[in-house]
Amino acid sequence: MRHSLFCALLLIGLTFLPQASAATADELSQAVTTRQISGGENFSCGIFDGAAYCWGNNADGRLGIGVDFNRTWYVKTPAPVVGLGSNMLQVATGSRAACGLLSNGTVKCWGDNSYGQLGNGTTNDSLVPVAVAGLSNVKSLAVGTAYDHMCALKQSGQVVCWGFNDRGQLGNGTTNNSTTPVNVTGLTSNVETVFVGISTSCAIVAGAAKCWGSGGSGQLGNGSFNSSSIPVQVSGLTSGVTDMALGGTSTCAIVAGAAKCWGSGGSGQLGNGTLNTSLFPIQVYGLTANVKNIMSGYNHVCAIVNTSIGARGNEMLCWGNNDFHQVGSTNNYEMIPFTVANANSSTKLGSGRNHSCTIIMASVIRCWGLNSDAQLGIGTQEPEVATPTNVIRPMAQVVEMDLGAVHRDCQVDCVFRPITPESVRQSEWPIGCESVPSLAA
Repeated sequence: MRHSLFCALLLIGLTFLPQASAATADELSQAVTTRQISGGENFSCGIFDGAAYCWGNNADGRLGIGVDFNRTWYVKTPAPVVGLGSNMLQVATGSRAACGLLSNGTVKCWGDNSYGQLGNGTTNDSLVPVAVAGLSNVKSLAVGTAYDHMCALKQSGQVVCWGFNDRGQLGNGTTNNSTTPVNVTGLTSNVETVFVGISTSCAIVAGAAKCWGSGGSGQLGNGSFNSSSIPVQVSGLTSGVTDMALGGTSTCAIVAGAAKCWGSGGSGQLGNGTLNTSLFPIQVYGLTANVKNIMSGYNHVCAIVNTSIGARGNEMLCWGNNDFHQVGSTNNYEMIPFTVANANSSTKLGSGRNHSCTIIMASVIRCWGLNSDAQLGIGTQEPEVATPTNVIRPMAQVVEMDLGAVHRDCQVDCVFRPITPESVRQSEWPIGCESVPSLAA
């Protein structure tokens, strides 16, 4: 069977997972362990059995697979990021770049580097992971989808950021871009988690929410439309904050189990039944308790709510902009939380700009929303997908993508044979297409 303009993963006996409202016993027994999922503008990355994989649009090398192919390449199923090994702790996606936290506490980034978001002291793009300069002893990477900046929390408690800084999102008191990590002013201890949005950053500090960067839509939550190049206290959120989600022009948080949002509400992303903007945190309709995780795309938000004992009682609810079915409903937008079908037993979220993903019982990933760049990882480029659909899981036999056979003017096939990262990088461009060998039953 021949495929146009993409080469699938090097699998033996590749199969699609069955669809169900909750993960089946067969799914849980066969799927690899999924630690985390993170969505970028038009691509996604995840950690499977300790290794980093990415899929979707590969412009600027944002998938980290070692090739770019003149910005015409889409990878429709998870492909291994080269050179990172199998001891990854976290992966974080920006708009056009991504970073990974290794088990030794160092960070490597790949993809677009126009504003220094790879943190290696240059503005050169990289098709493969490169080390962030001078950064070690990192505890965690910032959660969320930034535009062109990254942040990290060090074991010492210091928060550092690098990359684009037009709105002060690096938090160091300036609006100067930085190609290497800079310290965020005042965040030196008691920091629990760091979050990033399009041009905004936030942190939970001893249970309190603090934000910095763009405030033009009230997304800093401090009662003003002003931006700030240093952290400011979110009004009223001085304790009890356990999770946050930063969108394009709005911000949300879980406070003592309840979901609250602030900033622009023009697409219903504040979830309070209106399209109004709020300069202060307001209660999301109906989500007053048992909210476990929250994540935001550009103008939509999703949350996991536990309705009974254990993860199997978890439900997925989303609200806000639904132009590409990223909320999972049939309306243009949802002003209050909408219960998403086929996403029960969710344990962890990972939204992209206009798509959403969830991990089911720590094993199965399902994604939905915009898929024009194959960012859902379901093996197609169907433009929009309204129902959470299983990401094609990596298999133990996956060794590398054979990308040398890809050319826009020919039909491309999958080649099921071991290929090393070195051979991929050294492949001549272009070369002819190859045929697919028969697969064993």
